[in-house]
Amino acid sequence: MVLICLFAYPYMHIAPTGAMLAVTSGSITSGLGYVLWYRALRRITTTQAAVVQMLVPVLAAFGGIIFISETLSLRLVVASSLILGGVAAAVLKRAVGSKDLQTDPATSR
Repeated sequence: MVLICLFAYPYMHIAPTGAMLAVTSGSITSGLGYVLWYRALRRITTTQAAVVQMLVPVLAAFGGIIFISETLSLRLVVASSLILGGVAAAVLKRAVGSKDLQTDPATSR
């Protein structure tokens, strides 16, 4: 990638505003995202964290639709539905399983 950029350098035009926005987007917003994520990790289990991370592609895709006018396609809707269905199944299965574990064996006779 760096090699390609070196060859393309004479043809590049880097505007100061664009460079500033790229640095801001990459450092500040990503940094804030990581801070929030690691704070949330303290309160959830490893399994919950893994399931929640499955939502990132769906959120990014719909963020593209909302903020940069990407097109909504049937493929995106189907893929997002499958991901959300899998997340829901994992969360609901986990919730049902934890309720079963919390019942008192002495009272279930």
